Amino acid sequence: MPRDRYLPKNLSTAPQRGFTLIELMITVAIVAILSMIAVPGYNNYITKSNRTEAKNALAELSNKQEIYFLQHDTYSDQIDVDEDGLGLGYGSLFTQPNQFYKLSVKACDSGSFETCYEIRAKASKKKNNRQFKSDLKCRTFFINSRGEMKAYTNNGDHSSDICW
Repeated sequence: MPRDRYLPKNLSTAPQRGFTLIELMITVAIVAILSMIAVPGYNNYITKSNRTEAKNALAELSNKQEIYFLQHDTYSDQIDVDEDGLGLGYGSLFTQPNQFYKLSVKACDSGSFETCYEIRAKASKKKNNRQFKSDLKCRTFFINSRGEMKAYTNNGDHSSDICW
């Protein structure tokens, strides 16, 4: 007696279709492992590109300060243009286009804009700012008219060798 005689006709001759549970579980495991490798690398890439945004803004503002100094014989204390039409004309107090860093300008230790300026880009605490939450090594970037470029961690420690 053939064995297939007692099985329903559609089961005995039908080819197997679909995936088994073990095949699906192996696929899920492979995707999970690849995600564990790829996501941190992607996050590091995004963090570094945001740092570049801050450094570019500092370089642009530093150039604008030097142009302002040539025209007015002093450095500007305004990132944007004030009501008198003076200032650097950057257009925003945050880096562009993502606004992850807040920009500020102040006089150096001498206290006078006639001789020196400092520009800082600090990771802002704006809502959903991944840069503020994830980048603890390079929280604040700094450049001044003397050409000093520094970076600080979230604790205020120097991290210039990592960040610049």
